[in-house]
Amino acid sequence: MSKSTSYRLRYPRATVILTALFLGAFVYLFQTFWLDRATLLVPWKTALTAMVLHVWTLPAVEGNMLALNRRGTSWQTYAANVYASGYTWGALMFLVLAQPSQIFIDGVVWLSAGMIYGFALAMLAKPEQIAQHGIFYDDEHILDQGGARRVLFIIWPFVTIGFVLLLLGLPPAEGWNDAYIPSQLLIFAMLWPRPYAPSLACKRDDVIFTFAGLGMLLAVLFID
Repeated sequence: MSKSTSYRLRYPRATVILTALFLGAFVYLFQTFWLDRATLLVPWKTALTAMVLHVWTLPAVEGNMLALNRRGTSWQTYAANVYASGYTWGALMFLVLAQPSQIFIDGVVWLSAGMIYGFALAMLAKPEQIAQHGIFYDDEHILDQGGARRVLFIIWPFVTIGFVLLLLGLPPAEGWNDAYIPSQLLIFAMLWPRPYAPSLACKRDDVIFTFAGLGMLLAVLFID
């Protein structure tokens, strides 16, 4: 068992929190001391959105990687991995590096780069390394269920990319609020049905992280 895997298994809650804090601190310092141009959000708001993105997308990224081990390397599991990892990485790069003056071009570039990143990651993935993370999730995959959630899981990536590009390409005459586009990126990530529901032991943590992320997102939206 690798050290990183053992930490995730031994301290699941602490690992998520510390990773989010490290990511937020890195983003804040990067925008504050490295970038010398305008960004979508001030550094502390970008840091919070990066933390929320990590917390809200981890179940999708981890769960879809787990599906490669449980369900095999079918095109469905590969496609879900490409989107889960690619959207997360592309959205993060967009939040940190996009310029208000060319928001549509930056959106297309980083979301496209994210899909390329997600494809490469899916091709290079070693599903057996994440198999032990199955203790955090139920056994039944959403594609094995019927109903609307299964349909949403399939179509949501297309809905998300299309809607985000529409928001970027056709803003209202007065423009969007600075935090509107970043918040939409996070909300669409959260609303994508997860491949696996959290296991019984992890349901409480899942609720805590969901509402903690919502609190941080509200801070981004309403605190100047």
